[in-house]
Amino acid sequence: MRKTATLQSSIDEFLLSMTAARKASETIKWYRRRLTSLANCIGGQKALKSVTIGDLRRWQAGLAERDELYTDHPYREPKTGQLSQYTLHGYTRAARILFAWLVEEGRLETSPAERLELPQLPREPFKGIAVADMRKIINTAKDNPRNYALTLSLIHI
Repeated sequence: MRKTATLQSSIDEFLLSMTAARKASETIKWYRRRLTSLANCIGGQKALKSVTIGDLRRWQAGLAERDELYTDHPYREPKTGQLSQYTLHGYTRAARILFAWLVEEGRLETSPAERLELPQLPREPFKGIAVADMRKIINTAKDNPRNYALTLSLIHI
């Protein structure tokens, strides 16, 4: 009789597959940290097939409501504060990738994370070069038709 797959055993298999595929150790650590949070919240021994979108949304909401940072970090001191949108985005992305992998591997028919929304990232203003500097580049490139054409295509005038 085959043992029922749990969330934790599935996470372990996912991480093992990454090791076998020779992914960078830092990449594997990144996934491990985020997916351990998921298993701790939902329950690592929960049957994989019983994980729901509701479970994932509760985990996601719990992350957004956290008021401490670096609680389990290997080399940073814990401090008060909330996780950034970038961090929340990364946690959600890791869960979505895990469940997509489980579907690809045939361990699940559908992914409960399929409809899990990624937190919106803040829009940052464009950090470009000054207009005066751009004019200097264009003027310098005018001496060579090829460089001039490339410059204009790169700056999208």
